[in-house]
Amino acid sequence: ALLVVVALARTAEAGVGRIIFVRGGTLLAQPADSTSAPTTLTALPEGIRVSGLEATRDGKLIVADLGNASAWLVGGKWHKTDCIGRARTSKTGECLACPTREGYVVVSTTSGVSRTMPPPLREVGFLGDSIVDVIGLTDQGVIAVEIERPGGRHLLANHGARSHLLAAPDGVRAVAVFGEGNASRINVFALDGKGIPRRLGGPGVPIGWSWDAQWVLIQEGILPREETPEDEEPEGDEGALNAAAAPATFLFGAPPRRWRPKSKKKAPPPEPPAPRTQACAVRAVGGETKCWRGFDALGFSPDSTHVLLRKDNVLYSGRIAGVRPAPPRPLVENVDGAAVWVP
Repeated sequence: ALLVVVALARTAEAGVGRIIFVRGGTLLAQPADSTSAPTTLTALPEGIRVSGLEATRDGKLIVADLGNASAWLVGGKWHKTDCIGRARTSKTGECLACPTREGYVVVSTTSGVSRTMPPPLREVGFLGDSIVDVIGLTDQGVIAVEIERPGGRHLLANHGARSHLLAAPDGVRAVAVFGEGNASRINVFALDGKGIPRRLGGPGVPIGWSWDAQWVLIQEGILPREETPEDEEPEGDEGALNAAAAPATFLFGAPPRRWRPKSKKKAPPPEPPAPRTQACAVRAVGGETKCWRGFDALGFSPDSTHVLLRKDNVLYSGRIAGVRPAPPRPLVENVDGAAVWVP
C-alpha cells in the first residue's frame, strides 16, 4: 500500500504522459513520471534543426518547426511540407495551416489536398474542433473563414491584435499580442465580436493554451529582437572618444552643494537583478497566475495540470496547483532542441 501511495504521489507531482524531445539529431521519448532511459522514435533529417514541436491532442501527429520550413511526423515517418514557416495543426491532425509564397494554405495530412486561403490573411490557425473553419488576423481584426467557402468570412474580434494569435482548443477565446516593442502586451479576448480584451502580461509572447482551455502559457520578458544598440555600452575607441568629449567645465562650473546632515537611515541593500524572462501560466478567466522565473515555457501536460519548462539543457515539470508554484521538478537532461508533452 505504501508503494502505491508513493507511486501515485510521484505521478501527481510530475504529471502523466511522455516527453518527446530532440537530442543529438534524434527524436526521443521518455515517460514524464520516470527516469528510465529514453526510447528512440526517429532520426531527424540531416542538417535539420528543430526550433519548435507541436502535437495533436492524442499525440499521434507531431509538427516540427524548422525555422523557415515545417514537417510533420506520423507513424514514425516524416512528411515535408511546402511551408516557408511554422505550420499549425488542427486538434485531430487531419489538416495543417501553413504560410507559403502564395499565401496561407490549408493542407490535408491524409490526402495531400490543399486549399489556399484568401489574402490578406496572416497567422492562420483552426477554430476549436473544426477542420473546416480557420481563424486568422487581418487589418480589420480577427476573422473566421470557411475552407470550403473562402469568401464566407465573419468578424470575431476587432480590438487591435497585432501578432501571435492563438485560439483556445474550445474555440471560445483567443490570445494575441497587442502593441509593439516594449509597449506590447499579451491579451485574451472572447471570439464573439463583443468581448473586451483582458491583459495577461507582457511584454512577451503567448506560447499556448492548456487542453482544457482554462490556462494560457506565456513567456514574459524583453524579447531579443526588441533590443536596440542604444541599450549597449559603447566599446573600444568610440567609448574613449565619448569620455574624452565630456566637458571639463561641468564639474567646476556646477553650483556649490549645500551642506546637509547625513541621514541616519541606512540605504536598503541592492536587490538582485531580476531574471531576463519568466514562464507564467495565467488563468484565462479570473487572473490567477503562476510564474517560474528564469525558465522557458514550452507547453502544457495533456491533463492541463503541469507545464513543460526548460532551463539551459534540462526539461522541468512545473505544477500549477497550489497558492504558490512549487520548484519545478527536473525531467530530462541533455536536451539540445525542442520538446513537447504528449499522452
